[in-house]
Amino acid sequence: MMNRFIYFILLISSGTFISAQDSTDTGKSKLEVDFGADLVSSYIWRGIQFSEGPNIQPGITFKKGGLEFGTWGSSNFTTNFYEVDLFLSYTFKGFTIGVVDYFLMDNNAINIKSNYFDYSNNTTDHFIELSASYENPGKYPFRLMLSTFVYGADRDINNNNYYATYLELGYLLNIGHLKFDFFIGGVLNDNYVYIDDKGIINLGFKVEKEIKINDEFSLPIYLSFVTNPVRENVFLIFGITI
Repeated sequence: MMNRFIYFILLISSGTFISAQDSTDTGKSKLEVDFGADLVSSYIWRGIQFSEGPNIQPGITFKKGGLEFGTWGSSNFTTNFYEVDLFLSYTFKGFTIGVVDYFLMDNNAINIKSNYFDYSNNTTDHFIELSASYENPGKYPFRLMLSTFVYGADRDINNNNYYATYLELGYLLNIGHLKFDFFIGGVLNDNYVYIDDKGIINLGFKVEKEIKINDEFSLPIYLSFVTNPVRENVFLIFGITI
């Protein structure tokens, strides 16, 4: 069944454009709209497995200049797990500041009440994260990201926010037609969102390449090798972007 699903995705992708741009130029920049999806063998986020088995991860972004807004989600094929996030960011000369609203569900019953519109800090299931990052494309390309959960479900038994903070450093390297991203990331304080883990939780690399389908379409694929030293876990993830 999984092989037939992948073939179906490739068939659709090879003949369909999944990005669009507003052709009306209004000032210095124009609105760009892009949407697509990833198919991954497992959903791993910052060294933590959030969903076993294959996941489909759709997303759409609206971009104008350095300002970007969009939504992203993930769901699998075996349980009622799904995630829907909203994000807003601004990038200028390699620096990016952003906010993400994470919302996850893992229900055993379809149509269970999800309380998506509950934003009360003591009861909400949303996780609101602020982040700042920098990417240097120079001779020694690297990226640095710092994020903190400032509101929502990352709280202790007394409903006090943990303000879980995560720091990640990545080194970017091109080898032939392959693009590598070597990374190390860790949690700096007590938390709930990272399953109480503190320390280095995300260590590994991601490698990307494109498979040429025809003169007009190439299929991006990637592989991630991820370890979580705190939990002594290891993951190998394959993904396709359409």
